[in-house]
Amino acid sequence: MEKESQSVLIPDLAPASKGFEHIDTLLHCICNEIPVSFAHYSYNEQRFCAHIVHPYLLKEHRNRWYVFGYSELHKEVRQFGLDRLNDIILVERKFYRQQGIDTAKLYNHAIGVFLSDEKKLTTVELIIDPLYANFVKTQPLHPSQEIVKYGERGSVTIRIKVYPSRELVSLILSFGSGVIIKSPGWLRSDIMKELKIAFEINKHLESEMKQFYGK
Repeated sequence: MEKESQSVLIPDLAPASKGFEHIDTLLHCICNEIPVSFAHYSYNEQRFCAHIVHPYLLKEHRNRWYVFGYSELHKEVRQFGLDRLNDIILVERKFYRQQGIDTAKLYNHAIGVFLSDEKKLTTVELIIDPLYANFVKTQPLHPSQEIVKYGERGSVTIRIKVYPSRELVSLILSFGSGVIIKSPGWLRSDIMKELKIAFEINKHLESEMKQFYGK
């Protein structure tokens, strides 16, 4: 019976991400309020940088784990991908917990793991094309999602309350032409810029390909 179920039940499995081996150590430090030091590799700067962090929580997003805590280098709360951590060492010093940070509620209004610098809760209204409307109704984009209006042709207007983030933009872009950003206006402008850049890059590439292949 077990072999039969394995052949007809196929979960969406992803390869184990690098950094998972750090979870036990970081979880111990979080529960016992122990600061840690580590070398973190920045994809943007393409180099390692030493950090001392007072860890508050661990969060998973798309099969990647992140540690969230107060960074002594940045003098603020930051998140670090476990897949980019090296040489984790427990530090003997007083644990610092930043005032006003409620870790239990911080990610209640987040999509993904990265929060904007301003961390202002934003109400986003989206008009979803009929092609995607039923998917959004049966699997909400966020726990805060509420349906504002049903369109005559099957579209649906939804409202979510989230912190602005790169993942929010990526999520909206994943609908392609099947979504209209009703509000806020600045988010609509940001996404239009992203689409314009993508269009120009691909238009330029298409032109080069036509010249190369003569088509």
